[in-house]
Amino acid sequence: MKRMNALLLFLAGLLLVTSPLLAGDTEIGGEIYVNWRLNLNDQSLRAVSDPLLTDSTEVKSYNQFNITQAYIDLKHKFDDKFSARLTADIYNNEGGFNGWGFRAQYAYLQIEKLLPHTSFRLGLQAPAWVEMVDAAWGLRYIDEASLEKLEYLPTADFGVGLYGTLPGDWGTLVLQILNGSGYTEAELNKHKDVALFASFTPLHNKPDFQESAIWLQYYKGYPNLEPLPGISFADYTQKDRISFAGLFKYRQWCTFYIDYFMATDDVWPNRKADTTATGVNLPEQDKSKGVTAFAKLNVATSETFLADIYVFGKAEFVDRHLDHKDPGLELEAEENDAKYLTLGVGYELTDGFDFALTFKRATVNRLEEKPDEPGVPVRVAETERNTFMVNFIASF
Repeated sequence: MKRMNALLLFLAGLLLVTSPLLAGDTEIGGEIYVNWRLNLNDQSLRAVSDPLLTDSTEVKSYNQFNITQAYIDLKHKFDDKFSARLTADIYNNEGGFNGWGFRAQYAYLQIEKLLPHTSFRLGLQAPAWVEMVDAAWGLRYIDEASLEKLEYLPTADFGVGLYGTLPGDWGTLVLQILNGSGYTEAELNKHKDVALFASFTPLHNKPDFQESAIWLQYYKGYPNLEPLPGISFADYTQKDRISFAGLFKYRQWCTFYIDYFMATDDVWPNRKADTTATGVNLPEQDKSKGVTAFAKLNVATSETFLADIYVFGKAEFVDRHLDHKDPGLELEAEENDAKYLTLGVGYELTDGFDFALTFKRATVNRLEEKPDEPGVPVRVAETERNTFMVNFIASF
């Protein structure tokens, strides 16, 4: 209750302080994501996405009303060169359900044309890949960007970013230097992550297809761990991502997208000693790969009732532990391999207010252990979760 009262006081103060600016170059907006979910099958294993639920309560027909996210977005333009953004993230703290949490998700200063054809950002910002995929998908209230959801990229991070526009509107180049800890954890070491993003728009001179693009990303960094004494942290840890994507968009009526990613992680700086102690040749790196494809279609292309209806689908595949092939690690090679499917239909009730009927399926490989020997895996079991959801978004 105290936390909610503090939140209400903050919001009231924010509106009071900024209200005199509304007639100028300050914009205040926000989003609220509301849903109702229903389990369609017995889901006896505790779900990673729903830590509130336990084995004894998570069963068929379990249902829940929820507000999954809410944002308050404040943007101010000082002049043609300087601007700032502050986005407050009000989230459901499901880890133990301690009520609502409150934190900044974006908080950065932006300078235009510091160099010709560039923008410079300093502060808490989204990785360019996550920002671009979110914009193309346009349905964050249904699901997040894949690399974000699978925790290969953070939602936001502290750092600097240089955004450049290619001459002739042929695309965008982005260079970001980030802490690497995300926006929900403190940084534990001195190393920084570097993200390079390139977007090419070969059809930019055709108005119907000008948003179609080819994207490339190279992200190199380090895990957010404390260095061990006497061990070179940079030499024995790694966090690399390479991504390719193609986006085809025809006006506002249809969007098709596909991407492929490869990830390499090394979070075991004391591997040599642990290999000697266990007798198992522990892999030097943990490699993963995955594919995501989604589509969104409006039912009609005229300003009629049907023009407010859209259908969407998204499929995601991830193959983890590609290097776990040595004796003793065969079962771990299949652990957490996963497939995700999202299908639905949405309707824009009015400008800024949508709802959608959504079916989600998550199929994940889990290790099963010996009952009398916890920690000793005996087989890989495929667990499937089918969920029906009614989603709402209010944007203002």
